[in-house]
Amino acid sequence: MDSKAPDPLAAELEPVLAGLGLALVELTVSKHKGGATVRAVVCRQGTDVSLDDCAKAHRAIMPRIELTLGQDAAVEVSSPGIDRKLKHAGEFRHFTGRAVACYRTDISDWTTGILEEAGETG
Repeated sequence: MDSKAPDPLAAELEPVLAGLGLALVELTVSKHKGGATVRAVVCRQGTDVSLDDCAKAHRAIMPRIELTLGQDAAVEVSSPGIDRKLKHAGEFRHFTGRAVACYRTDISDWTTGILEEAGETG
């Protein structure tokens, strides 16, 4: 996962997901009275993530989440979806080789193409 500050939970989950051939794109933790809700968005380089992939990821990360948070947690695992808006430059590397549409402010219109390469910053 790419974020401005290191997230200890993300650091725990990333190697587990990598073992399944998945990458963590986004992790959101919402704590509330009596527990927490954890939402994980995962992807796989070059191919789509199936419902079965999400179920396997859920089973694999659930014990780590409960250990790390120390409380009951509801966990949701999903794929980025076809209409995902990339939230920061580091996300681009997860979508290399895929079709993208970018709104260009210089021409006030959309440009489409294949994302050929991306690094950590863009």
